[in-house]
Amino acid sequence: MTAAIELRKVLQEIVVPELQEIKIRMTKVESEIKRLDKKVDPVDKRIEQRFQEVEVRFDGVDMRFDSVDKRFDAVDKRIDSVERRIDSLERRVDLSINLHERIAAIETKMGMH
Repeated sequence: MTAAIELRKVLQEIVVPELQEIKIRMTKVESEIKRLDKKVDPVDKRIEQRFQEVEVRFDGVDMRFDSVDKRFDAVDKRIDSVERRIDSLERRVDLSINLHERIAAIETKMGMH
């Protein structure tokens, strides 16, 4: 026998059956993957649905926070307005005290007091 014929015989006797066995196993693995995919798909869909529900809830919470932020902004504006009024009143009081002191000084000089 020639080396090529012997090699061909060895391949047909050893390698080809192994390749056929591998092919059979691969077919079984593919079938098992498909079976598992069918089990996982509904779970995956439920998880996705839950995530969407959670996102909707977070959107609602986000809107509430936005509303609260707007209220705080309005309160801040009111506080700023009150602070401006207080500053204005302080200036007026200071001016009144200053005027009163001047008037008192003038009255003292004139002997009216």
